[in-house]
Amino acid sequence: MASLLSNQNAFRRLTERAADIGGGSYLFWGPEGLGKMEAAIEFAKFLECLKKTPCLNCRSCVDIDKRIHPDVLIVEPKIGESGEEKEIGIGEVRRIKHFLSFFPQSGSYKIVVVDKADRLTEEAQNSFLKILEEPKGRAILILVAANPGRLLETILSRLFPVKFKTWPREEIYRLLKGKGADEKTARVAARKAMGRPALAEEMLSDPHDDEQEAIFELIDKSAAGRFVFVEEILKNEKGNEDLLDAGLFLFRDMLLLKLGLNDLVVNVNFREKAEKAAAKYEAGKIPDIIRSILKTSIILKDTNA
Repeated sequence: MASLLSNQNAFRRLTERAADIGGGSYLFWGPEGLGKMEAAIEFAKFLECLKKTPCLNCRSCVDIDKRIHPDVLIVEPKIGESGEEKEIGIGEVRRIKHFLSFFPQSGSYKIVVVDKADRLTEEAQNSFLKILEEPKGRAILILVAANPGRLLETILSRLFPVKFKTWPREEIYRLLKGKGADEKTARVAARKAMGRPALAEEMLSDPHDDEQEAIFELIDKSAAGRFVFVEEILKNEKGNEDLLDAGLFLFRDMLLLKLGLNDLVVNVNFREKAEKAAAKYEAGKIPDIIRSILKTSIILKDTNA
């Protein structure tokens, strides 16, 4: 993926900051789908690359990609049997402490990247705080989070924030074209991604059409004037959040079609179906449905946190 801090100069500034203070603790934060984790890995390469570029093909860069670099530790939530992400517990923080107790073996720093750090338990956060309060040697700590408000204020106050913002649609389109996507696929993915480049790239291999079809089926089951979309989704054990996202996009498109703003429709591949589905609802009711989906999505994410 292209540099997700806009350009390599941004990485160099962070690298220079790390060199000036002999380490540092960072918070890469912003909505899901912006490539924060990919950027954290790229930052690690900037710090450890043998050619200082990063070159992407030296031993250090390759080992970081393979997650076998002796001086780079990546911590992320484990996946449960039913596919859900687990919280990051105290055991992982102990592993971080053990890792940082050694000097760098081949690189300039000991680097720890914690993906989805907002899933750290309260006990784990309190333990991690001690690491921040008593940094050892040339250590770089990078916390990646979509919801930094779930982290302790005492942790946030010790991190250098790097905010990730959504991308312009045309910039995402150019990114996808550069990766070999055809014109139509790149345009559709850039629209559906809503400013999130990582999500757009994911859509090249998985356009999420299955979720979209599932939403149309739920709408077909709904009696005229009665909306059971959210209730039906919550009956499923898996994929609730993906279905809610798909539903949000669809009802947004349905509202745009009702208002005659056809050029702003995201799911152009399903436009005919969206028009038929929109006929079941009054334009004034659709914003209420969108608000219901958003509210349910927020509650669901908090419950799964």
